[in-house]
Parts: sequence; C-alpha cells; structure tokens
Amino acid sequence: MSSSEKQKKLLKLISENVGLEKPKTLYQMFLEAGYEESTAQQQSSERMGKGMATMITNELLTVAAIFLGPITALWIQRALDKRREARRKQQEVFRTIWATRTFPQRLQYRHVEALNTVGIDFSKESSVINAWEEYLDKLNSTEPKEEVHKPQFYKERDPKFFALIFAISKSVGYKFTLLEVEKQYYSPQAHGTWAEQDMILRNGVVSLFKNESALPIRLVTEEVIHNPPA
Repeated sequence: MSSSEKQKKLLKLISENVGLEKPKTLYQMFLEAGYEESTAQQQSSERMGKGMATMITNELLTVAAIFLGPITALWIQRALDKRREARRKQQEVFRTIWATRTFPQRLQYRHVEALNTVGIDFSKESSVINAWEEYLDKLNSTEPKEEVHKPQFYKERDPKFFALIFAISKSVGYKFTLLEVEKQYYSPQAHGTWAEQDMILRNGVVSLFKNESALPIRLVTEEVIHNPPA
C-alpha cells in the first residue's frame, strides 16, 4: 500500500471515530491504516505527545486531524457536527417516547411522531430497528371484533413496546434494565379518567352531528325553578 493510500485510510478512520462514545486510539488507527507497529507508535506519539498515543478522547482525535492538515481538520469537524446532530435527534426521540410511555399518553401526537421517526434516526442501529418493526407490526394488527378479546389484544402490545424503549435506551447510552423500563413510571389515575371522558365526549359529538343520536332537551318552568322537586 502506498504512502498516500495509507494516509487516506487513516483520515477515513479518524473521521469515522470522531464523536463515538468509545473511539479507537490514534495508535490503533495507524495500525489499521497499514502502518508498521513501530511506525504507528512513533507517529502517534509524535503527533499527540509522549505517553498520549493511547488516549481515546474526541479532543485528541480532533487535534490529530489538525496536525494532519487544515482541510482534514474541516472534514473532521463537519463529521463531528453531523454525529452530534444525529445524536441530539436520537436523544430527543428517546426522551419523548420515555416521557409518554404510559397510557393514555401514548395517544399524544408527539408520541406518535417520535415513534414514526425511529426508522430514520436509528437506521444504523439494527437492535432498535428490529424492536421497532416488531412493535409496529403489533400496532398494525387487526383489532378483534369481540369486546371480550380486546383487553388481551392491547395488553400484548406492551412487551414489544418496552423492548423497543429498552433497545433505544441502550443505543443512546442509558443503563436501564428491562424491569426499570417496565415498572418505573408515574401515571395518575385521573389521566385515565380524563382520557375516558374525552373519548365519551368526542363519540357523543360525532354521533350527534352524524344524526345517529339526539340531544335530550328538558323544559323547565319558572315554578320548577323556584320550587324544585324534592
């Protein structure tokens, strides 16, 4: 491999590692780029300083890029910015799904929107995509017609949903257990009551406007107002 080919491969490796939680060391990247072990040790030590060749911080990778040239430094900075933005979007999706993981919060538009962007923001995370596809498959399953079977049908969605949250949490760096994902949340009973009341009101108004039901009206005379029945 020629010297220029080695340098191109080294630059590519640096670009791929900048922004990662656990990037490779500069020494490792020199070796993967095709340099001899002695050369890799010497080059990484000279560029990063004695005793710093095996450090793995993103700051050192950026400094290494600067030493390799200003154009490379710009390239690495753009790669770093791109990774940061991608990470920010992933964090935002996770926080939204996490905050709305109880019912009826799962019916909120922001929950549905976040759920639908998982395929874009985690497209390179196979464990997340697999869990996401399994959950969507469950969501899109046909609802049973018999009322007696509906509670179990909806209950079966939960394991798939919690598996998705667990996969996303691991991807973005949290160390939750599956049990914590399933159990650690707060959902006031009043929220469920309000959701049920909202549904009753919506269905009632729709039924009224579709002329499927009538609005009950009762005439009240002045006598009744002043002398209400006991």
